[in-house]
Amino acid sequence: DPAEFAALRANVLNRIGEPVVARSLVQDVDTANYNAALVDAAFASYVATSDILGICPATRLHGNIRNDPEWQLAQSICDAYAGEGNSSKTDLRRARNKQIAPMIDVLLAQRFANAAGEARGAVTIEWDKVSELNPWRFSLANALGVAIPDKLMNNAPAYYWRSAAIAPMLPLA
Repeated sequence: DPAEFAALRANVLNRIGEPVVARSLVQDVDTANYNAALVDAAFASYVATSDILGICPATRLHGNIRNDPEWQLAQSICDAYAGEGNSSKTDLRRARNKQIAPMIDVLLAQRFANAAGEARGAVTIEWDKVSELNPWRFSLANALGVAIPDKLMNNAPAYYWRSAAIAPMLPLA
């Protein structure tokens, strides 16, 4: 099964710190042929490379394959960029009210979705109550150009420094 092979290979590439290569590999597979493992591997590679919109074809074709908060937020972001701004705004408001994810993650997703152009209203990103990074918030913050506080980056694991090194939107120094 080519999708299974691609998923296994992409997972290994992600684990050894090669998400750019993993992303390239998953892009060679028609999204319609993705299985759950390949969706997971693709999602990890797109997040690690701060290429949030890269996962959009999978969210559209395989929307129910995952049910975790990051996937739901990604679906809302992708809806906004597919011209479904009202649906996206409603879903993100619901995510915020139901607290499906930490507030910082939902706010970052709202700001990203708002950048699609149809939404109105500013989203203030406050890191005061955030005690740790995760790949999702790190990726969104980088993609948005939102500075991550030093208190979170100072003791960040190597994953984040590797991701920062390959993120084209971040300065070299």
